[in-house]
Amino acid sequence: ILLGSLIGFFLSKIIRNVMTDPGRILAFSLGTLFLSTGVARYLGLDNILAAMSLGFFMVNFAPVKTRPTFALVENFTPPIYVLFFVLVGAKLNIWNVTAFVGIITLLYVLGRTFGKSVGSIVGAALTKAPTTVRKYLPFCLLSQAGVAIGLSISAGRDFTGTIGPTVMLIITATTFIVQLAGPICVKYGVVKAGECNLDISEEDLMKKLKVSDVTWADEPICSLLSPAIVYETTSLQSIIDSFSRYQNQNYVVRNTDGKLEGVITLEHLKESLLVGEISAGLLAMDVMDNHTLSCVPETPLTDLYKLFSENDLDAIPIVDSNGKVQGIVEKSGVDHFLHAQVVALHQKLDALG
Repeated sequence: ILLGSLIGFFLSKIIRNVMTDPGRILAFSLGTLFLSTGVARYLGLDNILAAMSLGFFMVNFAPVKTRPTFALVENFTPPIYVLFFVLVGAKLNIWNVTAFVGIITLLYVLGRTFGKSVGSIVGAALTKAPTTVRKYLPFCLLSQAGVAIGLSISAGRDFTGTIGPTVMLIITATTFIVQLAGPICVKYGVVKAGECNLDISEEDLMKKLKVSDVTWADEPICSLLSPAIVYETTSLQSIIDSFSRYQNQNYVVRNTDGKLEGVITLEHLKESLLVGEISAGLLAMDVMDNHTLSCVPETPLTDLYKLFSENDLDAIPIVDSNGKVQGIVEKSGVDHFLHAQVVALHQKLDALG
C-alpha cells in the first residue's frame, strides 16, 4: 500500500502539473503501473494492493486529467478480461471438486452473501441512505470477479504446497456460481430501486414513446374529453373561451359521428377576431380547414416528428382505428413533454448522487 501510494502520489503530481495530452498521460500511467508491479515483485510485495493504491491516488488527486485516461484504458481492457477469465476457467478442474470442497464452497457463498447483505443494510441505516438503497443494495453485491480472483491466484502461487490449490478451486467455482446469478440479481435490484433508464436524451425517449403517452398539464392529449376536440356546430365564441382556459393552440373538428372534419389553428382564430362582430355568428365549420392527414394513438413519436417535418405542420389530429377523433397532437406540446421528462429523469439521477 505504501509503495503504490508513493508512486501514485508522484504520478498524480506529474500529471496534474506537467502533462496535458491524454495519449502521453496514458503512456506514462501504464509505464508507472509496470514500474509499480516490477518493484513490488522485486521486493516480494503484493502487486494488487500496490496497483490499487496507485489508482486511488490518480483518481482522487488528479481526477480531471486522469478521467480521459481511464476512458482510453476501457477501450483495450475487454481482451484482457477475456484472457483473465480463460485463465480462471483453466484453473477449475472439476475432478478435484470433492464433497469437502463443495461444502466449503457452499458455506463460502452463503457466508459471503449474508455478510455483504447485513453490512450493506447496516451501513445504509447508519448513513441514513434512501430506503431503496437499504432494500435493494444487497441484490447488487452478489457478483464476484477481479480482485477476489486475483488474490486467489496470488494465494495459489504463494501456498502451492498447502491450501493454495484449494483456495483457487473454491474461489473459481464460486465465481462461476455468482457470475450466473449475480447479473440477474443486479438487474432486479436496480429495476426495483427505480434507477434504470435515467441518463437518457429526448431522442432516446422518442424511440420508446408513442402519441398516447404524451401528456399536457398532466392530462393525456389522446382522450375523448380533450378540450381540443370540438363539434362542427360549436360556436367560434365557445372555442375562443376554451382557448383562454386551456393550453392547446389548435382544435380538431369532428362531426356528429365522431369522425374527423377539419382543424382550426391559432391563425384561424386570429383571422376570425379581425372580422369583429361578425365572428359572433360563426361556427367551427366556417373557419376550419379540411384536414386529411392524421395519426393514431399507437404512432411512435419518431414517426410523428417525420409527419411534422415532411408536411410542414405544427399540429396533427389523432384518430382511432375506426377513424373517430381522439384529440390533436401539437409539436410544441410534444417538445415540452419530452423536455420535461428528461429534466425529471436527470433530477432524479442527480438526487441519487
